[in-house]
Amino acid sequence: MAEIHVTQKSRNCRSSKGIAIMHLTAALFLAAVLLGSCNYRSEPEQAIHTYAGAVGDGRCDDALKFMSVRTRHAIEVLRVKPQHPQNPLPIEQYYCNKLTFEDCKLGKMTVIDQQADTAKVSMPCGRTQDGILPGFSSPFLKYEPRTTELVREDGEWHIVEPFVVRMIEIREKEDQMREVALRDQERRRLEYERNKREGTIQSTSGNGEIPHPPSATSSK
Repeated sequence: MAEIHVTQKSRNCRSSKGIAIMHLTAALFLAAVLLGSCNYRSEPEQAIHTYAGAVGDGRCDDALKFMSVRTRHAIEVLRVKPQHPQNPLPIEQYYCNKLTFEDCKLGKMTVIDQQADTAKVSMPCGRTQDGILPGFSSPFLKYEPRTTELVREDGEWHIVEPFVVRMIEIREKEDQMREVALRDQERRRLEYERNKREGTIQSTSGNGEIPHPPSATSSK
């Protein structure tokens, strides 16, 4: 009877050990799943993470590849026609400034909006703040959300620099308006010369300006 009792006790011990191992295996599996989900990054987040790595390493050629088409166009325009020709800012400062992500928590990125071809990703970035004493900054950073815009181009996500894009769009719009005004001025000049040759206009006014055509009231 003693032998049977020992055998049964041994079996119960092995069973308990088996259950414990199963529980441990399940716990490890769950931990691995949770860890993997924590490290998961969406495609827009991964694009920003890789871009930030290139910027931090000073690989500006690689960083430029992550810019959107409109952003690269704006950067090229600034390269040819700088914003301040007398003292131009290094072109890399617009898209490859090492300080851009220096105080940002890339591990806490959040996709706040994503459509088929556009996305917005937010991350906390620190900035200096005033200290207790006037004129001195606090040693602690104040973290605020920073939103980065992205667009999907050719199946890949690219970063948009709104400031650079907007600046060049305004400049190009002003250039187009200037060209339209110059073309209109040239058209009126040619029309005046043609009318003058045909005898419609006798001469210019005393101050050298092109006289306006007579109105319907004055012709009466």
